[in-house]
Amino acid sequence: MKYYVSITGNDSTGDGTQSSPWRTIGHAIEQINNSGNDGDEIIVLDGTYDESGNSKTIQKNISIVANNTLQSKIYFDGYSTSTLWTVTGKIIKLQGFIVNGINGGTLFNLSGGATILINFCYLYGNIVVFNMGGISNAKCYNCTLRGVTKLMQLPTTGFSAGDMVLKLRNTIVSSVTTFSSNNNFTIYEDHNCFYDVSLPFTIDSSSLFTDPKFSNPSGSDNSYLLQSSSPCVDAGVPMGTYRETYYGSAPDIGCYEYPGGTSSRLLGETRYTRVYFGDTQIGDYAWVEISFEGNPTIRTIPRLVGSKIYSIAEMGGGHYRITVHAWIRKQSRRDVEIYFLELPQALGFSAKTLKFDNVTIRDCVLQGISADSEYNNWAFFEVSFVAPIQT
Repeated sequence: MKYYVSITGNDSTGDGTQSSPWRTIGHAIEQINNSGNDGDEIIVLDGTYDESGNSKTIQKNISIVANNTLQSKIYFDGYSTSTLWTVTGKIIKLQGFIVNGINGGTLFNLSGGATILINFCYLYGNIVVFNMGGISNAKCYNCTLRGVTKLMQLPTTGFSAGDMVLKLRNTIVSSVTTFSSNNNFTIYEDHNCFYDVSLPFTIDSSSLFTDPKFSNPSGSDNSYLLQSSSPCVDAGVPMGTYRETYYGSAPDIGCYEYPGGTSSRLLGETRYTRVYFGDTQIGDYAWVEISFEGNPTIRTIPRLVGSKIYSIAEMGGGHYRITVHAWIRKQSRRDVEIYFLELPQALGFSAKTLKFDNVTIRDCVLQGISADSEYNNWAFFEVSFVAPIQT
């Protein structure tokens, strides 16, 4: 089940629904501990959430996900919150946040076989990311860690290196004061960028030890941005559902994807379950990419959710191209062709002219079968529409 948190919410009168959200993440965790279930998800709407003094022990396998990537910030003060979240033997995902702390607080205290995945997050400030107090697994994928005090605090006795495991992929680790308190852990890492940090291991051949070339000074909420000349651009690796959209030949390393050209902007990864165009099931995931030409102006662009068409306000100008990406279940080549033929009609286009409201279908491309065994029953396709912007 999904529960919602908003800066306009209320922990006393809210019920966690989208129309009546809670105010703090800590309260949402407490409610799920009391009456929720494994697999529940906390959706955090845009804004800054000061969770100081709101330490919680997470007792269910849950996901804490920003509604829009890097538009929600979690802040905590180590003086009042020595550990923000304690996890024993549970599986937790934290995705899409800016995380900042002061005075040496710990983000996650792990033990008892806990597994933590941090995906698409930017972490900075005087914090300890993981206190691995026992058998535990920590994963940082598609993250930027810049200027944190310590990545891992580890026990000195009682455990072997195989008991504490860290996995890093597509992650920037820069200007970290202490990577780990000792060498008593196992690391699996590839396609990362390390800089200004002392490492207790030899990096993988796919990783870099070089200046990632951030575009802004450290210590601010947008210090994860990269310059166009960053060696992290196109140096990452695709990760299926962990990172489904990117510009260029490969994902960038870090939480930020540098736009591929001055006229392109990625709206971001938007996942929908059981996506339909009309009555035709396309796949379990879909996202939208917009490109612009000409001078920008505010326009309303159709966005696909299920079998409906919603609208969102975006910047455009001259012409815009809407590219819909989706996974499509692989049954036969004929089935795929039928889906393509049905797509325009399902969207409300004329079957003969393939036009609707001055929008013309320009191309529909089957990209081929995914090599990832997890998706070997799915094919990936994209379809683009080009429409004029009327000023």
